[in-house]
Amino acid sequence: MRILNSLRRTMLRKSRFTQYLLYALGEIILVVIGILIALWVNRSNEERKLIEKTQRIGTQVLQQLQKDVKEIDSIRRDWDYDQKVADTILRLTKKDESITLTCMACPILITGASIPTITDRIPKSIGDNELHEGELRNLLTEIEFHYLEGLKMTALYEKSIVDFTTTTLKHWMDTYQWFSDYSANGNCDDDCIDYFFKSTDYRNRVAYYELILLNGYYYEIQRFENRNNKFIAQLKELL
Repeated sequence: MRILNSLRRTMLRKSRFTQYLLYALGEIILVVIGILIALWVNRSNEERKLIEKTQRIGTQVLQQLQKDVKEIDSIRRDWDYDQKVADTILRLTKKDESITLTCMACPILITGASIPTITDRIPKSIGDNELHEGELRNLLTEIEFHYLEGLKMTALYEKSIVDFTTTTLKHWMDTYQWFSDYSANGNCDDDCIDYFFKSTDYRNRVAYYELILLNGYYYEIQRFENRNNKFIAQLKELL
């Protein structure tokens, strides 16, 4: 009888141990599941934040693109007017004739160029931030490289225009007595008028100005604007 009681107590102790073991394993499984759920929620939140950030940057880029297109449109209208003035000097006036004195814009054509201000705001806002993988990020990356190339292009043309303007002004200063009164007070005496309306030197400088700005830069900035308009349409579809 004592042997049977001892055997029964031993079996009960083993049963409790098995139950405890199962309970402990259950708790471990629950903790692991809880951790996995927490990690999934955290990843989901991080992904949601990254999606929202990418959307926000996309909206900012869209607004800047629209602003740049508006400015370029305004600059191109100025250049269209400059082209008409250049046509008056180079084509509508024969070589052996004086430029019409009614062309008030003719003397100031080559020293008053309007230049678009393309900044690095867009490539910085894209390149300096982590973006959510997807079609929007791919498009923003394409826009980033488009602007980096555009900045190189504008820097090249702007340097050419600044160098040309500086060289021209220095030539006038070193060569013509009328320069100081003209630059300081806007007075243009007979010699000054003869230079701007009759001289070959001024017409040659207008031809060079037309070549680098009204032909070369105009073409490149128009291509840049056309791509901007394409990107604007694509961003509107994704935002």
